[in-house]
Amino acid sequence: MKPVLIISFLFFGLFCGRLPVKNEMQVQSVLWKIQAPGSSKTSYILGSMHDFGKEWVGSYPKLDSVIKVSDVYLCENTSIANTGNTASAPASPIVTRLNAKAIFGKDYDKVNDYFIKNTGSGLTQNIDSDKDPVTVLNGMLLFLRNEWATGKGLKISFDGMDAALLANARSKKLPCISLDDAQITKGITSTPLHIKNSVAEIVDFVSELTNMSSPGHNEVHQDPYLKTQQLYNSGKFNFNFANDNDRGEKLERIKTRNTFWMKKIPGYLTNNRAFIVIGVAHLDGKSGLLMQLKKRGFKVTPIDLL
Repeated sequence: MKPVLIISFLFFGLFCGRLPVKNEMQVQSVLWKIQAPGSSKTSYILGSMHDFGKEWVGSYPKLDSVIKVSDVYLCENTSIANTGNTASAPASPIVTRLNAKAIFGKDYDKVNDYFIKNTGSGLTQNIDSDKDPVTVLNGMLLFLRNEWATGKGLKISFDGMDAALLANARSKKLPCISLDDAQITKGITSTPLHIKNSVAEIVDFVSELTNMSSPGHNEVHQDPYLKTQQLYNSGKFNFNFANDNDRGEKLERIKTRNTFWMKKIPGYLTNNRAFIVIGVAHLDGKSGLLMQLKKRGFKVTPIDLL
């Protein structure tokens, strides 16, 4: 039995609730082999769940064998630390002052009371005084996600999938290269809509955690989380290459980064045996990397991790 994978709630909304579409690329797998046109070199791309899953990585020997045959490792950002607690949340490159009472509005007292009770410090103390409050919001989400999982009796690993794979690649002395840069990351995380969505998710988590013991309360996160967990634990995923089902800011963030990454990725695939690890949502949809690579003449083949 595969170890239970605790999945990042920051991303699960991107993946769930899709209907399968029958076409030649409708295959369930999170690991794909890539061959460049006119090249004998073979590369691989893995759709990651980011923050959790060290045990998941260790349960599939195929991933270690892929790293062994690769000569370069590409990921979203090589500045990866453990992300299971607020102290080690990845730093945002932006410097933007925020006012906690302004962004949380009518929910300020409820959220502030929860954090004072459970962490010893409140919103104003953390957000208003920090030069990088977006990092603080990300850390709050990580803390709440772990609190929710603990309350459900779910197994937690504080070592992320990305961190485990990066450490493995570094142990093999592979060059490790970031696909993102500070400019593209700033453009994604500094938008008012991104901050608004982060605040809304924090409020949802606090409401759910506060009422967790109440019978019949509305569990916002459980059903989609568990469905995605079951799929990903099996090394499979329902891709939909015919449509981009996510709308609004999430899809735009994915498309922006995919477009930026596609300026770099083809060169590595042509000249190297690359292992690429990016969020699984970046593989999916007609704007996904798999479809974009196929349109450029690359052959993409799903690999059964089992």
